[in-house]
Amino acid sequence: MKLVDCQTEQLNLWSSAPSTVEGCSTLLSKVKFKTNSAESKLGEYFLELAGLVNLSHLSNGVEVRYRSAKQNKQGHFSTMAHNPRPRRPTIYVGETDQEVHAKVDRYKKAVKRYKNALPDVLSQPEILVIGNPASTALSLRMSVYHEVGHALDWNEGQDKLWEGYYSTGRKPDEHSRRFIRQARRMPSLEAALAGYTRSQRRYFASSIEIWARAFSQWAGYQACTPLPAERYEHQFTVDEIVVLAPLIEACLENKGLLQK
Repeated sequence: MKLVDCQTEQLNLWSSAPSTVEGCSTLLSKVKFKTNSAESKLGEYFLELAGLVNLSHLSNGVEVRYRSAKQNKQGHFSTMAHNPRPRRPTIYVGETDQEVHAKVDRYKKAVKRYKNALPDVLSQPEILVIGNPASTALSLRMSVYHEVGHALDWNEGQDKLWEGYYSTGRKPDEHSRRFIRQARRMPSLEAALAGYTRSQRRYFASSIEIWARAFSQWAGYQACTPLPAERYEHQFTVDEIVVLAPLIEACLENKGLLQK
């Protein structure tokens, strides 16, 4: 796939993709929006990605949540859906035995529901995107692209682009090694890392973060999304992405993820 010049050419993602409701449902068959808000805010960005990568390859699919916040908080990709463990009840002085027994009974029932749901929770990945007053269509789009990059990377621990990062102990394939070697040589990455603390450098220089950031920027240019020059969210320059694009696509194609 040739990297599109977003200033001179417009990529029509739907030139070969189904435009009917049924076609869109097929493209996003493994994406489950938890609320209408999540679908209305983020749905079009998942459709853009579905024209580039095969989201049906996600073995267990992914649940998508959207939450608004007053502060600039980060979203995440998690290998488990949001299902917090029940908290032990607080017993206050002066409560009657009946009130205490009612609290304990509710807690026991909640624990039982949690344990029964646990196998499904553990196998259901989740993407959370957080919007705030400063969020723009571009920032939300790039958040979706970034977290989907993580989801494709992890993919239930079976078809990871970075095998061994989570727990398998296996080495990444040759396509992944070529990409990460080249990405780590890029001047903009080195310049960005220079301003971070040691722990921040360890995080941003990890193969998993380099992949997600490069994937999101590659997808942004493929979808003809103009990207600002800031290095924090958009790690690489245009020239660097042109160099990395065929390596990213080789990783995706090797895993059966690249749309033809």
